[in-house]
Amino acid sequence: MAKRQTYAAYAGDKYVMDGTALEVALAMDIAVSTVRKLATPSYQAQKRGLQIVKLGRQEVGARK
Repeated sequence: MAKRQTYAAYAGDKYVMDGTALEVALAMDIAVSTVRKLATPSYQAQKRGLQIVKLGRQEVGARK
């Protein structure tokens, strides 16, 4: 099974959603590269409105 990085999105202090970079990007109408950029320590230090946090790697796909 493949493992994918999962992210959590926050608007200020309010939790918005979590999922893979693609899922977050589609839900928030931003690019996947933007999700990854927003999760970097340098962007998080700026304390802007939208925050993306890496949660870790999660297995995806069905077991057979």
